[in-house]
This record gives sequence, C-alpha cells and structure tokens, in this order.
Amino acid sequence: MEPLLRDFPSASAAELLWLQEVLVSVERTVLPVAGHAGSCAGGLVLAVIRTAQRALGLRSDTLPLSYRLVSVAELLARQRTPCCSHMTWSTAQFRVWAQAGERRAAGRRALPRDNLLLIGRLMDHRDAGPDGAAVHDGSLSLRDGSGALYCEVLQLSPDWLGRLMLFPGWTYIPQVAMGVGQEARGYLELSAPPLPLHPDPPMIPDPGAPPSLTSAMTPQEATALLRERSRAPGVRVAVWGQLSVLCPLLAIAGRTFFCLTLSDRHRGSSVPVLVMEPALLVWQRCLGVGDWLAVTGLRVCVLRSWGRRHVLCVTPQSRLHPLDGPLDTDTQAEGRMETDTQTDRRIETQAQAETERQADRQTDALTHSAYRHKRSKIIDYKGVVSRVLNAEAGLYEIDGQVGLCLAYQQVLNCGRGLRPGAEIELRHVHFLFRPSPHFPLTMLCACLRTTLRLGGFSAVGSEFTPFDPRGSPAVRFLLERELSVSDFLWACHCVCALRERLCPRFVKPGRLLGGAGGGAAGRFLRCVLGTVETGRRPERDIYREMLDEPHSCPLVEYRVGPPPCQSPSMRELCDLGVSLCWGSMCLSSLLPPEAPHLTSAELNLPLAWSVHCKPSPALRPPAVLVGLLGVCVRSGCVRLQDQTGCVDCVCVERGATRDSALTNPAWIGCLVCVQRFTLLTERFLQTDFPSWAQLDQPQYIRHRHCRVYIQLCVDDVEILSPSAAMSASRRGRERRGKREEDREVEGAGERDGTSVPVPEQDEGRSAEQHRETEGAVPAGATGLEGEGAGRDRERAGSRSRKRRAPSGAGTEQRGRGLTSAPPPPPPPPCVSLLLQVLWKEGLALGTAGFVAAALLLGGPRVWVGDPRDAETDAEGGASTRVDLQFVGEAVRWYPFLHPGCLYSLTAPNTADPSVLSVSPSVPVRTGAQSPAHPSLPVSPHWTLQSLTRPEVCQCWETGVQSVSDVLNSRDPLSLVSFEGRISQRITLQEEKGKTPVIQSLPSDLDAIVESGLRMRLTVCDLLCPWLCVQLYADLSQRPYPPGLVPGATVLFQRVQRKVSRAGNVYCRSVVISCLTVMQLGDGNTGEPQSLSSSSPSPPAIRHLGEWAHAAAPQCVVGQLRGHVVCVLFLELRWTCSLCGSVFKQDSCTRNYPPCNSDSGVFQAVANVVVEDGSAEARVRLSTPAVLALLALGSAQWEGLQQLVRVRGHLRLFNRGRSAESRQGSVQCDDPLVQFLSLLCSSPSVCRSVGLSCRLQRRPPTPGHENCQLRRFTRGDREFVTKMPTALQLHCAELTD
Repeated sequence: MEPLLRDFPSASAAELLWLQEVLVSVERTVLPVAGHAGSCAGGLVLAVIRTAQRALGLRSDTLPLSYRLVSVAELLARQRTPCCSHMTWSTAQFRVWAQAGERRAAGRRALPRDNLLLIGRLMDHRDAGPDGAAVHDGSLSLRDGSGALYCEVLQLSPDWLGRLMLFPGWTYIPQVAMGVGQEARGYLELSAPPLPLHPDPPMIPDPGAPPSLTSAMTPQEATALLRERSRAPGVRVAVWGQLSVLCPLLAIAGRTFFCLTLSDRHRGSSVPVLVMEPALLVWQRCLGVGDWLAVTGLRVCVLRSWGRRHVLCVTPQSRLHPLDGPLDTDTQAEGRMETDTQTDRRIETQAQAETERQADRQTDALTHSAYRHKRSKIIDYKGVVSRVLNAEAGLYEIDGQVGLCLAYQQVLNCGRGLRPGAEIELRHVHFLFRPSPHFPLTMLCACLRTTLRLGGFSAVGSEFTPFDPRGSPAVRFLLERELSVSDFLWACHCVCALRERLCPRFVKPGRLLGGAGGGAAGRFLRCVLGTVETGRRPERDIYREMLDEPHSCPLVEYRVGPPPCQSPSMRELCDLGVSLCWGSMCLSSLLPPEAPHLTSAELNLPLAWSVHCKPSPALRPPAVLVGLLGVCVRSGCVRLQDQTGCVDCVCVERGATRDSALTNPAWIGCLVCVQRFTLLTERFLQTDFPSWAQLDQPQYIRHRHCRVYIQLCVDDVEILSPSAAMSASRRGRERRGKREEDREVEGAGERDGTSVPVPEQDEGRSAEQHRETEGAVPAGATGLEGEGAGRDRERAGSRSRKRRAPSGAGTEQRGRGLTSAPPPPPPPPCVSLLLQVLWKEGLALGTAGFVAAALLLGGPRVWVGDPRDAETDAEGGASTRVDLQFVGEAVRWYPFLHPGCLYSLTAPNTADPSVLSVSPSVPVRTGAQSPAHPSLPVSPHWTLQSLTRPEVCQCWETGVQSVSDVLNSRDPLSLVSFEGRISQRITLQEEKGKTPVIQSLPSDLDAIVESGLRMRLTVCDLLCPWLCVQLYADLSQRPYPPGLVPGATVLFQRVQRKVSRAGNVYCRSVVISCLTVMQLGDGNTGEPQSLSSSSPSPPAIRHLGEWAHAAAPQCVVGQLRGHVVCVLFLELRWTCSLCGSVFKQDSCTRNYPPCNSDSGVFQAVANVVVEDGSAEARVRLSTPAVLALLALGSAQWEGLQQLVRVRGHLRLFNRGRSAESRQGSVQCDDPLVQFLSLLCSSPSVCRSVGLSCRLQRRPPTPGHENCQLRRFTRGDREFVTKMPTALQLHCAELTD
C-alpha cells in the first residue's frame, strides 16, 4: 500500500478506500495469473490504474472511482442478467449504440451499462480429456485467479494470447441451466481490443522462422509437389496464397482440426492445408476468407480418409505470416480487382435468387403435389440475427425473412454470440428456396465449407440457449440417418410443435426431449421417419465435403414439396375434419337412386345424417397424431388430448380371430403416436329441399353442424411414454414370460430324463421364493418376510443373483468385510378382487355414475407390492353376483368394461380385506328391472387391471346373443343383449321446434354431450347378413356415442325386444341400455339387402315357402328367383313434392288449404304376384323397379311421364284378364289404359325375374290368423272360403 501512497500522496479517504479494494482484488484474482517473476501486488495495481486512466482519458492524479474490479467467479456466481461495460465510450456514444441495437432487434431492450474493470489472460480453452491430458477445442477463454470464462471476439490477434490485459469493452451473457443438475455458465463478448497492462516484451528471434519468404511456394507449385511420387523425407515447405476456403473446427474421435485452402486465382490453382496441432487451432479465429497469408513449416502427409491423397499439414514449427497482398507483384493488381468485385458478385447472386423465386412461383401450380429436386446456390451473405427459431437445432432468422441452419456443421462454440441483433457474415453458404413449408421461404444452410464470422455483437439483452446436438432429438436423428435438409426442418418443426402442445401440462420437458434416444420426441421421429420414405443419403465424407472440387455435400441438392407427413394438433385435426366434411359434401351422393322421384319429406330424411370417413394415409400429406390418452368422465369416451384441445376416439384391439373393444385400462395416461387411424366427421343437416332439382341451392339448408372423432386400433399405436400402469403391465408380462420359459425348460428336462440342478439356497428358501414369486399372502397375514430365510447367494448362480439378497446373506458378507447396502423398504400392501363383468348400464345425462353387473371369483386377497395375474385361482373359487357402482372419477373405467372379460380390482396402500366387501344394494338410479343384488361402491382411487383378452374369457355365460337369436325368440317383451353389424342408419324426424345440439370440439366441460337425437339402426347378423333387426335409439337422455356408422359391429346391451302388430321383431333402447363398438365401421351406407361393402356376403337365395312358413327363421332380407304371374295394381302419378297431393299441369291440385308449390315428382308403384314353385307372394315395386319390370326404353319412359303429367295420376287394376280403370273420367277405351293393360299382361312383363326383397309382413302365427273371405266359381257352383293373408315383400332391386 505504501508504493501506492507515494504515487497518490493527496488521495482522499474515498480514494484510499478505493485503492484498498483494488489492492485486495488484485491480490486475489490478478496476481495468481500475473506470470512475471518478481511481480508484486502494488505494481500490478499501479499498472491497472494507469491503463484505466489511458482508456478513460483521465489525468495521472485522477482515480476512476466509479469503476470496480470484478472477477470471473463473481460474474458466474452473482450476475443473473446480461450486462455490459464500455470504458472508452461516452454516454452519447453508448446511447447511439443502444438505439441502433434496439432498432435491429425490435421489441427488446438495450443492455444496461455497468462500470466494471475486467482483467485477465486471454487463452485458448483447454479441457481435461479422459486420460487427463489437455484437450483443445479452438475456443477462447478469459482466465484470472478465480476461474475461467468462455469468450468471443470479433477479430482475434495472435499477440493477445497469454498476455495480462484490461478489457475496456465487453458484455457478459449468462446462461440459464437447461436441466436439473446442469451447470449454468455464461460467456463474454469482447467488443473492443484489450489493453495490455505491461508493455510488449522484446522480440525473441524464432529459430523455426526463415529469414524471408522469398522461397515460399505458390499454390501451383505446392500442388505439383503433392503429385510427386518420390520426395525427400522430413522436408518442410512454405506456401503463400489467398485464403479461399476456411472450414469450421471439427472434433472427431477425440481430435480437433480444421482445413483451409490457399488459392492463386491468377493461375487457377489451390492447395489444401490441414491444421491439427492443438496449439495452432486458434488460427481459425484469426483468419478470414480473402486474406493473403503465408504458412511455413508445412509437411506432406497422406490422408487415408480422402482416398489416400496427399495434403499439407502444419507442424509444431509452423508459423502464420499475414501478407498485404500477393508476393508476386504481377498478380497484385488483379488481386485488388477481384477484391473490389466481391460485392458485385454478391448482388448478382441475390438477383439470381430472386429470378429463381419468380420461376418457382410460375411452376408451383403445375408441380405443387409432386416432389421436385433442386440444386442449391453458393453465395456470401451479411445480415443481422433477428430471431432465434430453435437454438438447440441451430436454426435462426436473419433480417426478418431469411432462415439460417447450422445443423450440418459442428458448432463447437455452441452458437455463442448468435443473439438477436448480432451482425454475422457468411461465406460459401448454400442458398435454398422453399425447402420446408414450416420455415422461411429462403433458407441459408451452412456446410463444412461455410465460414461464419461475427461482424458485431448484439446491443440488446437476450437469453442465450446453446446449440447442443445432445439436447435436440432432431439433430440426433440427423446424425443417425443423414437426413436431407427438408426432412430435418420438418423434424425440427415436429419437435417444437410437440413441446408447445404437450409441455408442461401433460408431459414434462425432460420426459419429452431428454433421456435415452431423445425422449418421447426422439421415439416419435424414429416411429415416423422409420416408416416413411425420407431423403436419407449415404454416410457423409467430411474430407470430400471440405476439400473436393467441385464441391459436394448433402446441401448441394434438396427436395421441394410437401413434408413426409403432417402432425396436426387436436384443434387442427378437428378443423381439418370440419373442412373436409363440408368441402367434400355432395348432397346428391347421399341420396338413393330413386331420389329424383322422392317428395320433400322423403328427400330430406336421408340428408339429416351422413358420415365422412378419411383414412390417415389418404390425407395429403398423411397425418400422424401425438397426444395423451384419457377418458372423459361425463361422456365415458376415450380421448386423445393435448394443450390445444381433445378429440374423441373409438378404440379397438386386435384379437386372435377378430377385433374387439378396448379392455386394458393401462392405456389411460400413455403418450402415444397414432399413424393409422380414420378421421370421421358426422354431418347433421336440417333441410327443406322441395325436390331433387333444388339440391344445388344452399338457402334450403336451415341448420348444419358436425361432430369429429377418430377410430383406431391400439395394436397400431406406438407408445412414446407409457403410463405407470402400462409399465407395470409390461413388467408383469415379462415376469410371466420368464416363468413360462422356466416351466418349459423344466418340462423338457423331465421328458429327456434329466434333472435340473437346484442350489441349496433354493431348497432352504422354497417358501420364501414361492411367496416372492407369487406375491400373495392369505387375508389377515402380515405379509412380511422372515429372518434367516436365505443363505450364501454366491452358490445360487446368475438367476439367484438377480433376486433380492436375504438378511442371512448380508450378515455373512459383512462377516467377510464387505459393505452391503441397506435393504430396500418393503413395497406397500394392497387388496385385490378378481371379477368377471356380465353387463353394464349406459351412462345417462344428469347422473354421476353407472352400474355394472359382475361375478366375484373368490374373495379379497392381500398382496405385497403389485398383484400378479391369478386366473387359475378363479377356476375353483366360488362366484358371487354383485353390482359394481362406479361414481365420480371412477367412471373413467367405463369404456374398458365389457361382458365376459376378467378384471382385477385393486385397493392400494391397505392390507384390510374389508375395504372390498360387498354391501346391500343401493342403486345409482331407478329404472332397472333386475332383482336386488349385493353392491360394491368403487372408490375413485382404486385401480382396474384387465387380465386377458376377451376371446379367452368365455368360461362363464354373459347372455350376449346374435341377431338370429333375437329374431327367433318367443319372449314378446324382454331385455336382451346381442351383437350385430350396422348396415343402415337413419335419423328420425325431430319434434317440431326442437333442434339437436351436436358439438364437434367443446370449449368447456359443461357442453360435451349431444341431446335431442333419435335414430333407427338396421343391424345385421354377423354370420348371416341377410338376417336383420331394426333398433330405435333415443339419445336425448344419454351422451352421444361415437362410432355408430354403417359397417361397425356393435354390442347392444340391455335393449328392449318388441314385436309389432304386423309380427315383425324390433328393438328399442331404454335408459339402462348400453351401446359398445366392437369393430370399426367404414361408413359405407346402403340398403341391407344390397351388395354393399358393409355386408361381408350377399343375402342368401331363399324360397317363398321358407318365408311363408310361420315357424321359419326371421329372415328379413333375401334373394329369390321367380315368375311374375300377373300385375295386380299399377299407379303412375305426379305428386306435389311439398304436400303429397296430385300435381297436374305444373301446379298442385290441393285447394284446402291451397298449396302454391310449383315442383312435382313422378312416382310409380306396382303390386305383382310372384311364385317360385314353393309358394307365391305379393311384391310391391317402387319407381326404379317398375321401370325394370315394364322394360321400357328411356324415350318411352319419358313420353309416358309426359302423358301422365297432363292427367295427374293414373291407376290400373288387373282382375284376371280384364282391366278396369278407376280414373274417373278416363274410360276403358282410353288408349293409354289399353296400352298399359296389354303391356302388363304381355310376356315381356310376366317373365322370370330375380328379386332382392325385404319382408314387409310375415304370415300370422297359428291361432291368430287374419283371414279374408274369398269367392271361387267352379262351373255353376260358387264357393266361399277363408284365405290367409298373403306373404308381402318389398322389392329393392329387380333384374332379369
């Protein structure tokens, strides 16, 4: 302190205190790295003060009291926000710099200015390698006595390295820790040249440097030297030239290196130089493309990775000599000329890019859907970083409209300095236009030849996120699969989209991006890019990429077109379904073939409901969904959800013989990737179309809405992150598989006559092992393991080493001097109950639960840990009928409970079996007609586990019938359960003034169901599709069930079977009915008797005698071949499309009340007698079948319609061979009547035909005949007798 007092004798108290603080800081942080022999703290303090006075422009007697000395450790420990210090700038200069920075980075604030003194040595950064040796990565660090800190400079001078300096202008950027346990480190941006504290040391002659560079070779001469086959060993050469290529630093196999190319453009030659010396890696920061330089001490080496070609390599004696220009004076003028034209070439290249953009716009309409391969352009570019798109993947935005991709480089400095507002300069960068629709149209991609330099640091405060390939699943997959740039950009978009949609509500960021294989996002990329055709290229050859001429790299050619697939969010999926639904709607395609002949009421009925199906591969591009599976407790539907919304799912699982409904509740909470699914959109329309002719007029659509959901099979779903229950289920399957393998091995040994050796330990702890393997103890036992159950584990082999060490083994090991870990805590106990579901009730609006009937297979069992499957124990256990009451959150198990399936109901964290005891029945709601049974309320925190697939659980009767059983049942009124395939769905007319409420994607939980909707389903038998039954469902008091589309196989539980007055069987849903989709439908509609895709086989060929027999099976649909005996009745009429009255002369004939309709439709109806040798029947034909029966041409049919239009309607009755017209004013001698009479009795009509018919009225049962009196004449005698009602059929299709 005394030397400082002599230099500042008139120092005040504040100045003395400041000197004391500086002295303490210098002794702690500067003196340990001073490096000069005999350096003292006082001298260093004086040097610091003098250097600061020169930087600030102060007098020698004025101390910079406003500045404080800061250390590296203090910055790392205390500074949490960005800050800067600029000693040489005035306040006005700093304000101008800050305002310019804020303009370049809109929306950000400038850095705060602090008066801090930073002193240290600028060193090339070194890390300790695996063997303890220093590893150079080419980075720079500032080191003082407290630590080291990464730093970035704009232009490095070799003279700065290793010297003790004061840094007048710098910015500190902290880095926030990205994960738990990760070290948070910042870095420095040195914006001003440092000031040395000591004068330059005297120059010491370098023994390795030649006296002059006159003997240096040109690139052409060096190239000729590399081609020589014989050369003197150990020769060191010097080469000069202009730096044309400066490759980035690469770290491969533990070695860091870079390549540069010296060129002589006047002679058209170049020579590559490889720099691998650790001490010389700093050259990469000192050089710039276009610099003239000379390199000495080079040797010739063989690069085996480059086809055993020769290159020049630096040696420890190599030196770098900057030059002002070419050593050859003849090329100096030309070199200056080339330097002056660089800007002109850059402007010309940008003009070419704009020309390419205009050409792409012209050809985009012609080749929008096809992939096109294009070649990139090499340009130089200067710009300002405006935004960081994805720092982990090396994606940035420049100048607000140009993208930058650094993923194809090894950015060893982790992108330090690339913050919004930073000025950058790119050399030899690839220009790509429209490589991805998710990023800017113009992309600049850096390869291994691209040089990236910072032209100016950012003046705004922004966070720094390092570019780390280990933290980006997309970069990992790029390195593994060598993706093209289009696929890589698409992968980056998907990863960012998954993070926005799932984090942090459903998935933690570490679970999504971290872990082995890149987390859930990495598994998603492997799942998608492993199945689609991607732009994978051969393995990259880094040396060819850096040194070959002409240049070749993965960025030379790229693909333009749609991405391999799309990954929409749940909200986007619903919007896509709505747009596809209404965009593809064609009203005429929703109507039957006789639509031109339908009235308004008949025409609008088929339009009330329709479905649009779109498989995921049919979408363009194909869609892949990622979301979390859950269950809505209000509607009882499985849902795929993310943070944008949710969509209902109809899920099935693939069985041994056929698909079945989903039974495994472990899918709840799984993060899944769905590649194969079907997007369904149900349309609900309210229309008032007068006739077919007005279908193209949208004003007749009063209201329209839709519902969007998806159908999928869980066997086609990829689990990205399993739930806890799914993980436990997988572990259980692995344990069962190992036990089965052990049994097979033991059985094989017994068959071969050999014995499997059993260690003594297994004999001594057989009871213990049985308890550990099975995991169950009797009710009331403690479930704790006894002492001394095991012996020495070393004698048990590899199988016993995997088990838990018993206490006896631990005692013996401690006796040997070994340290054993403390035993793990015992797992919590639980109580389970094995049951089989018989049936379940449906959910209803306004209730908070449902009831399921089940058989309890045995009593409660106490387990230690997770319960294992014990299906064999159910065979001998007594079964008890019980009603399970699911209330509140327990409703989440609703979509997984199905008749005939085995489940394990578990109460965790308890050893009391009474928690699963049954109690007297307390119904959740009234309406059930079943006797009272013991009930068991299911707690929301209990768990449900499915034990086996449904097809293997048929040991107990569940009461599920087929459609054939329902039709042939003799019980007129009962609750039945049956399974069938939907062939047709019709929405019934709503009551006047009521509008059904159908919501596609609810915004709140209070509006998630539909109400006021009634439908009629035609259900076919699974084995005999011609057997059909109609079911009337009223959804006004229940949540809307998705998946009820034609082609779907549905299990109808607890529906009411009824018989109509005509003797036909139909079903009706009641409050407790439940509808479950067992197999997915394709949505193809059609009449049940038609050969549609919804029916697996055509209707069977029937005989009329089978239909006429009262005891015959209830065959509703069939085909027959018969002969038309006669036409009993024929009616041709024009009908008003609105009121149904006669339409005559372009007007309706109704007067009271008057009808002003001006649209009419032509209709034809005929009744014919058909016999096939076994019986006869009366068949009713509609308009298309009448046309086929009469066999008229199109012109004759049109003429017949015009003749009838004048009269309005015409009826023809046939009694044997006489014809009578009941038309009023029309007489029997009317030519039209005569023509129709002759036509109906002609052989062209009375011929053999094929009919597809549906039974309208079957014969009554014996004892309930509805007979008619018929009179017959035989000669002169008349007979009156009772004739049963004839068999009545409706013909849908008539063929010859």
